[in-house]
Amino acid sequence: MVSRRKGFYLIVVKIVLAALFLSACLTSSAHAQRVIVSGDSWHSTTGQGAIEALPGDLNGDRAVGLPDLKIFVEQWLDGPGCVGHPDDCADLVGDGDGVDMADWGVLSKNWLKRGPSPVVINEIHYEPEDKLDRAEFVELYNAGSYPIDMSGWYFSAGITYVFPNPTVLNAGEYIVLAQDVAGLQAKYGVTASGAYEGRLDNDGETIRLRNVSGETVDEVDYQLGFPWPNSSGGQGPSMELMHPDMDNDLGGSWRPSGYYAETISEYLILAESTQWHYRKGQSEPPSDWRELNFTEDGTWQVDQAIIGFSNRGEFTPNTELSDMYQN
Repeated sequence: MVSRRKGFYLIVVKIVLAALFLSACLTSSAHAQRVIVSGDSWHSTTGQGAIEALPGDLNGDRAVGLPDLKIFVEQWLDGPGCVGHPDDCADLVGDGDGVDMADWGVLSKNWLKRGPSPVVINEIHYEPEDKLDRAEFVELYNAGSYPIDMSGWYFSAGITYVFPNPTVLNAGEYIVLAQDVAGLQAKYGVTASGAYEGRLDNDGETIRLRNVSGETVDEVDYQLGFPWPNSSGGQGPSMELMHPDMDNDLGGSWRPSGYYAETISEYLILAESTQWHYRKGQSEPPSDWRELNFTEDGTWQVDQAIIGFSNRGEFTPNTELSDMYQN
């Protein structure tokens, strides 16, 4: 009797999954048309960092949809350990039970959602120092762990350009578009993938990148002057994003290119990092606690931000310090 119930349960689940699979096929057929132009693509090979994937995105395309459902169906009721599926494991919960309804709950919760695109607007040169130089450019970077097919992607604001077919940006690589391909090559020795129409506004404007379906992939509304890099406004350097995980629509996330301190390593500490150091107490810490060579004593702890307490429910700390309330 138990065996029959299990078989009936498996059949019902597969019927439901098959229905969703068919529905997804019908939905995705509406996005088949592409705009194609001819051209060449250029790739560099220097990486910066990675962006966390959306739970349920099994094929790594930054969306949860038809391809992920197909992978999930193929692994349904597989045992724990992701045997044979190191790169597309459907055991999303990882609770030791293999691929089951708990994992289906994760995938269905994010169904048809899109995660942050790994392709970011990474560097902008909007005002060369020599006004006669046609050396403006925009650089994109793939911060993901898989290639991105950018065929048919286009800029809808700031500049005009449609990426040709095929254009594939591999993980950790860059692609550059120039105001003038020959001018950029002569000035910086960089071969751009193509020339865009228009020019970047020296006083600031919005640059918007869309995918082949017309969805916004990334946009930067850069401005002239603080908090945007001042020296990028006609003093020579371009401006570049400090890290792909940072919000590139904020001026503080950018710096002028070429300005690096050779003796100091660069670190990015995310707001909810688990490596925040803090000290509880009613007295001030030692005066040298901000120094790089400061040595912490036993009163310092390490935990995840947000750190504190909320007696009114305005937020939920990741590290609750309830003993510090009114102290």
